[in-house]
Amino acid sequence: MSWQGKVPSGIISETYFSSIDYFPTLCELAGIKNLPADVDGKSVLSLFLQPGSQNPEATPVYWHYPHFSNQLGRPAGAVRVGDYKLVESYETGELELYDLENDISESKDLSMTMKQKTQELYKLLVQWRKSLNANMPVSNPDFKK
Repeated sequence: MSWQGKVPSGIISETYFSSIDYFPTLCELAGIKNLPADVDGKSVLSLFLQPGSQNPEATPVYWHYPHFSNQLGRPAGAVRVGDYKLVESYETGELELYDLENDISESKDLSMTMKQKTQELYKLLVQWRKSLNANMPVSNPDFKK
């Protein structure tokens, strides 16, 4: 990001955010304060104006994808907190845990060796879905394998 006199140049941030945060951020820049209640995301303007002001360990990012996609995506949910990302398969109920700092390709599942971290993140994911009353996939009783 470049904004002379506002955003310091040459800064690298370890804080992550989601693309759903762009809209609230741009609204804050434009001085629009009263966004509809159903707008997802939050402004991350402070990340740019005050680098280092947020702790990535304290900011969970969630995903909810309760359906199949034309890009071969499977129904799943996920949460990332700090370097750890938990993925739940909605088809099988299986949980996978990844250390993104050391495994950016998500190839080494740590859920069996880091059971406490797995359960901690799973609890966050379940609570978040409940707070949103998120729709979950349901089985099709007419489906024939």
